[in-house]
Amino acid sequence: MIKKTLLKFYEWPLVIAFSATLLAVYGLYQVFEQGNQQERQSWGQLSIERNKLETLTKIYDLRTQLKLLLKDAVVHDDKAEQREIFNKISQIRHKIVEESARIRRLADQKEELKILVEHNQILEKGLPKQFYYQSLLLDFDAIQEAKEVLYTEVIPTQDYADGLLSSFHLLVGHSIERLQQEHLAKKTERNKNFKQQVWLVIILVLVISILVISLVSYSKRRLQSYTVELEQEVKSRTFQLTEAKNELQNSLADLESILHAAPDGILKTDKDGRIMEVNPAMEKLFGYSAEELIGNNVAMLMPRAYRKYHREIIHSLNANSFDRTSLMGQDGRVKGLHKEGGVFPIEAAIGPIKDSNQDGFTIIIRDITNNIHIEYKLKKQKELLETLWKATNLFMVYKDLSEVADYLLGRILKLTKSEYGFIGEVLQDVDGRSYLKTHALTNIAWNKETRKFYDANAPEGLEFRNLNTLFGHAITTQRVVISNDPKQDARSGGLPEGHPDLNAFLGVPVFYGSKLVGMYGLANRPEGYDDEMVEFLASFTQNYGALIYVKRMLSQQEEMHEEILKERNEAEKASQAKSQFLSSMSHELRTPLNAVLGFAQLLDMDENLTADQKDNIYEIVKAGNHLLDLINDVLDLAKIESGNVDLSIEPVGLKEVLEECRNLMLPVAENKGISLDMPALSELYVRADRVRLKQILLNLLSNAVKYNDDHGQVWVECALQSENTLRISVKDNGVGVPEDKQSELFQPFNRLGQEGGGIEGTGVGLSITKTLIELMGGEIGYQANRPKGSCFFVELHIDSCHPFEADFDQTLLIDSDQEGALGKTILYIEDNPANLKLVSHVLAKRDHTHLITAHEPQLGIELAKANKPDLILLDINMPGMSGYEVLEVFKKDSEVSQVPVVAITANAMSHDIRRGKRAGFDDYLTKPLDVENFLNVVERYLTRTEAK
Repeated sequence: MIKKTLLKFYEWPLVIAFSATLLAVYGLYQVFEQGNQQERQSWGQLSIERNKLETLTKIYDLRTQLKLLLKDAVVHDDKAEQREIFNKISQIRHKIVEESARIRRLADQKEELKILVEHNQILEKGLPKQFYYQSLLLDFDAIQEAKEVLYTEVIPTQDYADGLLSSFHLLVGHSIERLQQEHLAKKTERNKNFKQQVWLVIILVLVISILVISLVSYSKRRLQSYTVELEQEVKSRTFQLTEAKNELQNSLADLESILHAAPDGILKTDKDGRIMEVNPAMEKLFGYSAEELIGNNVAMLMPRAYRKYHREIIHSLNANSFDRTSLMGQDGRVKGLHKEGGVFPIEAAIGPIKDSNQDGFTIIIRDITNNIHIEYKLKKQKELLETLWKATNLFMVYKDLSEVADYLLGRILKLTKSEYGFIGEVLQDVDGRSYLKTHALTNIAWNKETRKFYDANAPEGLEFRNLNTLFGHAITTQRVVISNDPKQDARSGGLPEGHPDLNAFLGVPVFYGSKLVGMYGLANRPEGYDDEMVEFLASFTQNYGALIYVKRMLSQQEEMHEEILKERNEAEKASQAKSQFLSSMSHELRTPLNAVLGFAQLLDMDENLTADQKDNIYEIVKAGNHLLDLINDVLDLAKIESGNVDLSIEPVGLKEVLEECRNLMLPVAENKGISLDMPALSELYVRADRVRLKQILLNLLSNAVKYNDDHGQVWVECALQSENTLRISVKDNGVGVPEDKQSELFQPFNRLGQEGGGIEGTGVGLSITKTLIELMGGEIGYQANRPKGSCFFVELHIDSCHPFEADFDQTLLIDSDQEGALGKTILYIEDNPANLKLVSHVLAKRDHTHLITAHEPQLGIELAKANKPDLILLDINMPGMSGYEVLEVFKKDSEVSQVPVVAITANAMSHDIRRGKRAGFDDYLTKPLDVENFLNVVERYLTRTEAK
């Protein structure tokens, strides 16, 4: 390629020089050819002009003859002569027409002649211009003029005719002379131009020659340079070719080594299938030596069943339309024939060989016996995994391992081609000895007794405690037992008479982690058992161990569940007994407390008592209230621990709740000279249970007053902790809580060392408060108030989206000075005489109120129907008939059903209160009665009755 390029580069200046020479010769030829052409054209034009002038001369000669004949015709009178003259005139006229036609054929130069005539000096002689135009343009006016002369009989003079003729000859002479001069001038000009063009061509040839010489010199230098480069390139390419040749030889040697070392058989055939070359692997693969294979047809390596297709295969290979399926058998594999006659599966890759020597094919053959075996194992492994997956799902659905074991055993027997088998769990008896209990077992009963035994015990599992057997050896040694000749195996303990023969046995222990949990056995596989079979069953062994473990865990869970249910039932019974006890205790304690506090309050209303008597009554009321608080706290704590606290979380107006708490605590604080300050709040709402929130704040305020010094201070602060959280702090300047006791603040029944002090309490208030706050979604905490005192705070969520609506009736707060209803009747049904007496004394304080009492329910019903009272007070727990039953009787009576009924009972549990409200009581008062609250309730219902 480089050589061709250099040669072309060297030759192209010569080509340019040769082309320039040809161009110069061609230019000279064109110049000479152009001059000759112009010369010929000039001579042709001159000839044409000469012919035109000669023709014009003939025409005017004829016209002269015509005029003479016309003149003669005028002179002669003889008609015959005149006719003869006119015949001659016709002949002359005919000749004039022919000459005119000749002029028309030479008319290409008429415009030039017109210009000559336009500028000719002949016009100065006085000849008529029209004459020259007519003669030159070859019009037929002359004939017309002759006719006019003939008919007008105007006879031109001889002098006019002679002058006209001489003038015409003069004109023709001058025209010819001028044409010859112009021809000579043009020829001279052409010769001058020709010389200039010749010199120009010569100069061009010289310039081109100089350029060509320069280019040839430059090309010669470049050629020398390229010659050097070419020599270097040739040396380099020669070296590369040498290297490539060496590499090729090495590659051929490597290829030869690869062919000899290749594990696959490789052979080369001609286009007819005759073997030309084989590698050692091919010899080993088919058992033939290279000498035995070379020269024979490749068909010898095929089983006879395939040889009939040999010709078709060779044909399709040569036609490039080979279909590999033409070599395949029914099992989808290509078969090879060993020298010893064995047939084995192979894979063959065929490729054509195209070279100048000979066409043929290269065939690579691989023995795929192991591949097929691996594929078979993978197929079986897949089936095993699918079996385990399905078994796991069955176990998760039914939780019964025996049903799953039956399915698993059937599948394992099929996958391993075993005749018998069992799957079981290894257990320990009370003495710690292991035994096998089957989950599934092949029915190998051989007589009536064994069939009966199998049917009776197989569903629940057979137990095998004799471990002096092959499977027992697997349990005791915790190792796999493989025996392909059990009769001769020393580990076999023999078989019962009639037992089916064992030709092969496989026993596999099953572990979960490192603990033996089960075992399975297979028997009578035609091919026997080996380690490969154990490896194949490894996933089954592992999964079955997991199933046994899960089964045991489920059993333990069921036992634990039963124990939990038992314990829960016992706890529920205990809780019920506790509730019944608390309810009973509450009722039994509240009933005497009702009399104590009620009569104490009545005595306190007596204005005639002395100061000492007043103090005594105050102590009685104080002790009674303390006892009542203790009962309420214990009941609250019991409800909280049992999870029976009912809360109604709603927007609660904080300002109103704090005001109520202040009004309740202010008398207590004033008794100790303690100031009680509340924040000035606008309407602010928190999400809480209103009743419980009031209980919490009262408890904190009560503690702040109770544990404060006389003349101390208690104050409440409210501050926003975040956009939607409010902190309410109750602070005092008392002794505070010791630092080492602060972690025990909210523990129930823990009074932090105040048990022996003079301050009464139960130690459950803060515990109840903490639980209630947390149930409402809030928090409670303690901080030391510097320099002295305590700070308890609660944090609650703000609810500004729901305006607070007061949910209590303002009529409950009735001024004691309000005028009561006049002439009202109240019926009180109560079986306890002390309670009857108390209510009688309390109502005696009201004017114009008539109290009717009944000590048993039936009497109360009769009194209600007979007296139609304005208000009925009804106890719940009464002999013979409960208050609920009495209420139902009242509801069914059309007259009594409109009377408000208020329950007065010692059943103060929350569920008792809910039940009373659901039953239809208009109000529910618990014992012991708060006399002031009781009078307010009575006043409210009597006032409503009066309004109706």
